[in-house]
Amino acid sequence: VTILNCLYVSNKVAFSGGAMVLGNVRYFKVLKCLFANNSAQIDGGAVKAQDVELCSITNCVFRNNTSKKRGGAINLKVSSSVIMLKGTIFVMNLAYEGACLYCKGLKSLHLFSKLFSTRNKFVRNEAISEGAVIYISSVSRLLINYTSFITNQANLANAGCILMSKNLYTQIEFCLFASNFAGADGGNIYSDTIKSLQISDCKFINNTAGRGGAVFI
Repeated sequence: VTILNCLYVSNKVAFSGGAMVLGNVRYFKVLKCLFANNSAQIDGGAVKAQDVELCSITNCVFRNNTSKKRGGAINLKVSSSVIMLKGTIFVMNLAYEGACLYCKGLKSLHLFSKLFSTRNKFVRNEAISEGAVIYISSVSRLLINYTSFITNQANLANAGCILMSKNLYTQIEFCLFASNFAGADGGNIYSDTIKSLQISDCKFINNTAGRGGAVFI
């Protein structure tokens, strides 16, 4: 399934997937699409995906999407899957947990680019509880590079940007974390259980938390 140059604006649902729900799709690609002002009462303010083998999102914008529970923009609950984001912007999304991405049970999640014009950006996203940008649990491999996280906030609990739980391998490099906030621990990154974590060539500037203004492990 490929979706190209589409607008999803002001769609609302009583359950999950404000703009779309994906299930039992082997390959799914989204290119140059706008998701704005969509809302869900449960999960995935814009997109809810399950049982997708490969999901690729490139050069898209997710703006002002909301969910009452998990994944203000995107909720992914899939096993043995690879999710890749490139050149995508998330602005002012809101959820109880994981304002931009809520991911559970993936094989791998990649946020990557080496060109400035195709870098991922997360700006002014808000979680009522924790994981202001990404809430990621039980994922085998998380790779993030050349990505900016600016002015995101987790109001009540942990992780002004990324919350990691029960993950095996995480690598974060060449990223900018600036002016992010967590009401409890980890102004940018919070991890409770992780096997391997490598952070290199990153900048952490003017971040705030109860403990671990930049990172809490």
